[in-house]
Amino acid sequence: MRLCLLLLAAVPLSGQWTQFRGPNASGVAVARNLPVEFGPEKNAIWKTELPPGHSSPVIARGRIFLTAVEGESLAQDGDKVTDTGQGKLWTICLDQATGQERWRRQAPRPRREQYQRTNTAASPSPVTDGRSVFVFFGDFGLLAYDLDGNERWRVPLGPFINMNGHGTSPLLEGNLLVLLCDQDSGSFLIALDKDTGRTRWRVERPEITRGYATPVIFRPKTGPAELIVPGAFLLVSYAVETGEKLWWVRGMSWHPKSAPVISGDMIYVHSWETGGEAETPTETPSFQETLAIYDANKDRLLSRDELPAPLQRSFKDLDLNLN
Repeated sequence: MRLCLLLLAAVPLSGQWTQFRGPNASGVAVARNLPVEFGPEKNAIWKTELPPGHSSPVIARGRIFLTAVEGESLAQDGDKVTDTGQGKLWTICLDQATGQERWRRQAPRPRREQYQRTNTAASPSPVTDGRSVFVFFGDFGLLAYDLDGNERWRVPLGPFINMNGHGTSPLLEGNLLVLLCDQDSGSFLIALDKDTGRTRWRVERPEITRGYATPVIFRPKTGPAELIVPGAFLLVSYAVETGEKLWWVRGMSWHPKSAPVISGDMIYVHSWETGGEAETPTETPSFQETLAIYDANKDRLLSRDELPAPLQRSFKDLDLNLN
């Protein structure tokens, strides 16, 4: 299987998109006159065939960076997939203006981890500071390259105990490269010096099992910058510079996947899990529909006592703990 990467005509060639979902994983870009319709034959400047992978491209200084996996031979057991062949893990750099491949580098692959069938061995997105590009593969660990593809350093990590494979992406803050490694046991959060790969701090997360979300940075009006880290049943804030645990909120779902979004002093977190897709409604009812069902006193507000028993228990368990 091959994939194509398209560059849209409305994307400025000077644009920067340096990490998963762009600035602070917000998914927001400063752009105008974007095309309403696009595809291989419409509003495209170029298209380039690539090996498959689920990582998102990142952009800096006229270069596009992404990861991919090529030549896999897969064994499937229900929803779980294991690579039984010699699939190669790639970091690939393309010229933003032409789509021409500038370089590709193969990552070591000392093991073949299991992952869910909708995942791949190349799902975490790269991150770049415009001088280097950093990539993470669950089957190896972290690697850093300069913009010409010369390896700067490598840090093996794992093996990991995560039956669905990895989804979280590394992020940069100042001189730190931060990576969340949540798994069924042995979860941790690690910060490395981006220039040397040396560990600056590492925080164990024994209360957390598997998760797939990418942390974001919160800058309060007072105090140090914080890492906002979704985890199984728990949202935690850590001091960026030291890894100190600052505060936490209970009552989250088991498998967080989406990144938090920061707006001013507000942190928005999406958390979803009911124990399995078979128990999950196909659509979330509107607020008006919810009022019609649960608003017993017809004041067009929902009190805790009017909610279903499972939600009442969830609110009871939801507490904010401050050190």
